[in-house]
Amino acid sequence: MGQDGAIAASRGSRGAARLGRACIVGAVALVVPLTACGDDPKDAAREGRVYAAVVRALVPVPDDTDDVDIDVYVVAADDDTSIPIGVQAATVEELDEYSNVRFVDDRDEATAVDEPGLPVRNDGVMIVVGPVPDRGERVTIDAQRYIDEVDHTEFRLVVEQQGQRWEVPEPPPLDG
Repeated sequence: MGQDGAIAASRGSRGAARLGRACIVGAVALVVPLTACGDDPKDAAREGRVYAAVVRALVPVPDDTDDVDIDVYVVAADDDTSIPIGVQAATVEELDEYSNVRFVDDRDEATAVDEPGLPVRNDGVMIVVGPVPDRGERVTIDAQRYIDEVDHTEFRLVVEQQGQRWEVPEPPPLDG
């Protein structure tokens, strides 16, 4: 039975009730850990907007298109932490012009470890981000744009809130 058949088969009254309960249990299973960890949705949205501004500054949309069709991997600078799922979701939501944004917990997940020079997989870009300060409408974020062992640059970016959107007012010059 194909996927459409499986969906259609679950639409009976008993199947729908089970599916409804499964969805509620799944939603609660996702929400409870986020709330328990102190991942406030307002904080997650703010951090997501800041990280989106960093990605836009370090992987800009080309002048000749409205979309970025390159794999962008985002990872926390501190190897012992990961970016909370709520922040990841908020970042991806902000970056609708980017077709392939992925968060990874380990830099090895983004690099082709078997290739010389440790390039980013699929000719992509890895953005390594420092933590977002808890307060302020103007924050400083340490970040790195990594292509391979030779082509990587560290940045200290000023990110400012402009309405609901955050921007890097003076994006750094990027090579290639």
